[in-house]
Amino acid sequence: MTTGMRIALVHPTNWPQVRRGTERFMNEMAGFLAKRGHHAKIICSKPGRREIHNDGGFIADYHRSLWQPWMSRAGIHPFHVFPLTTLTALASERFDVAHCFNFTDAYTASLLRGLTGTRVLLHLAAIPAAAGYRKSVSSGGALFRRAVQVSDTVITNGEVQADYFEKRFGTRPTVVKAPVDIERFRPLGSKNLARPIILSASALNERRKGGRFLMRAFNALKEEMPGAELHICGEVSDGVKQELLALVLPRCRGEVVFHAPEAAALEQLYSAASVLVLPSVWEAFPLVVLEALACGTPVVGTHDGGIPELVSTGGIGRTFDPGPLDRAEPTNVEGMVSAIVEAAALNNLPETSQLCRQAASRFDWSVLGPLYEAIYRDLGDIQRQ
Repeated sequence: MTTGMRIALVHPTNWPQVRRGTERFMNEMAGFLAKRGHHAKIICSKPGRREIHNDGGFIADYHRSLWQPWMSRAGIHPFHVFPLTTLTALASERFDVAHCFNFTDAYTASLLRGLTGTRVLLHLAAIPAAAGYRKSVSSGGALFRRAVQVSDTVITNGEVQADYFEKRFGTRPTVVKAPVDIERFRPLGSKNLARPIILSASALNERRKGGRFLMRAFNALKEEMPGAELHICGEVSDGVKQELLALVLPRCRGEVVFHAPEAAALEQLYSAASVLVLPSVWEAFPLVVLEALACGTPVVGTHDGGIPELVSTGGIGRTFDPGPLDRAEPTNVEGMVSAIVEAAALNNLPETSQLCRQAASRFDWSVLGPLYEAIYRDLGDIQRQ
C-alpha cells in the first residue's frame, strides 16, 4: 500500500461563509483524499475567532481573517492579506504539497519551499475579470507572473483558461477538469412542466453573475412562458435582493423565490428545475453547470468563457451571445429568453435527463479525482529526491 500524502488546500475563504465553486471543490477534494488514505487540510479564514473543524475525515482550519470590509475601498481584497496566514500555517506544519488557488499564496508558499520542502501547486481556477471591473491594488501582473514561474506545477480546469494563461505567460498550464459528484447530484423526482422553474444558483452579489440582467430577462420570459417561476439559490445580500426585485414587474414579483444557499438543498433544487441559468461572463469552469446536468436538468448560459465547453451540444441546453456588456452584465435579453424557451422544451423529450447525466458523468470524481492524486504523487516524488 502506498504511503498517504499530506496535502494543504489553501484559499482565503471557505464553505459555509462563502458558497462558490472553489470552496465546494476544496471540501470535496479533501473528502476524496481522506477516503484515499491521505491527510488533507484546508487552510482558510473567516471573521471572528479561529475554528478548527474535523468533518468527513479531513481538517478545515479557519484562521481569523485579517481582511476588513473597509479595505476594499483601497482596492485591497482578501487574497491580498491572506498570504500572511499562509506563511504562518505552512511554516508550522509539514506538507508534501500546498495546493494554492491564488497566485499570492502560491508565491508565499514558494518562499518557504527551501525550509519546508513543500511543493507548490498553483491552481488557476478563474479567468481574470476585465480591467476596471473592480478596484484592486496591483503589481501590473509582475507578482502573478513570478508566482507562475516559481510554482512547481500550474494547472487549470478548461481550455479557455489554458489559452488565456498561455497567451499571457508563454507557458500552457496543465488542463485538469474540475470533478462533480454524480452520486450526490442525481435526478430526484419529476419536474412540473406546467410551472417550470428557472433556477439561478450563482452568487448574485457579484455583478458579473448577471443578476440584474436576469431580472429583466424574466420579465420578458413571462410573455413566452406565463407559468414560469424564477428561483434563486446563492449569496444575495438584503440590499442586492431589493435592487433585483425592483427590476421585476410588480405582477411577476410573487414568482421570484429566494432560497437560503444551503448545500443540502442543491440536489432537490437542481432536480426540480426545468432549466439552470447562468447569465454571467468570464466564467472559467462553472461547477453549477455540471451539478445541474448530473441532476438531469438542461442548462442555459452565455457563449462566453468556459460555459460553451460544458454545454457543447443542443441536447443538454443552450448558450446565447451575451451582447455588449453593461457594467459586466449581458444585454441580449431576447437571446437569453429564446435560449430558455428552447432548453425548457428539452424536458419534453424522454432522453434529455439521461443525456444531461451522461454529459456530467465524464467529470465524476471517480474519473478525475485520481488525476489530481497523480499530480500530487509526482510532486511528492520531487520532494523526496
